[in-house]
Amino acid sequence: MAEGQMSCASQELEEKTLPVDVSYDHFGSRMASCTQSSVTVRHYHQETGIWESSAELKADTLQGCCTLAWAHSEFGIIIAAGSSGSRQFGGNVHIWEEAVVTSSSGDKDNGHWELRAVLHHPEEVVRVRFAPAAQGLWLAAAGSLGTVQLFECLSGLEATTWEMQSSFCLEGDCVPRSMEWAPSADTP
Repeated sequence: MAEGQMSCASQELEEKTLPVDVSYDHFGSRMASCTQSSVTVRHYHQETGIWESSAELKADTLQGCCTLAWAHSEFGIIIAAGSSGSRQFGGNVHIWEEAVVTSSSGDKDNGHWELRAVLHHPEEVVRVRFAPAAQGLWLAAAGSLGTVQLFECLSGLEATTWEMQSSFCLEGDCVPRSMEWAPSADTP
């Protein structure tokens, strides 16, 4: 095989393992990256200056992960991952929360993540973004055909119960490449 060429098997493996999105938490001390089938969370250790892998998040319904977002730290350590699913059945938004587990000796372990909710979207999910903290725990999910859904967390800091509050379609033939919330404190 000539230099610079890949075999089909290695190219397929690379496509499954290459990150398609990277997102940092509010403080820049946690980073998440997603591949087609999983989300990897890393912590930054200031003492050593090294990023260390701390968790790999997976779910049976996480297929074609393509977008990530962290909630504001005021709500806990919460990350959302949007997945493509299928054109026929739409996509999903997976919401995980890092749970602090205390051992019998009193040591705290921050590496335990729990899947809190799976939100259905009628289209492949291409962008997810949490609202600014002043607006509460809201999440916007944009689909591949331009449908944007706004979800509100109704279960407080547990992030287990979400309800779609609004849905609208973007005009024209557009696939959202970027999406941000307005930084004002007004209701979404």
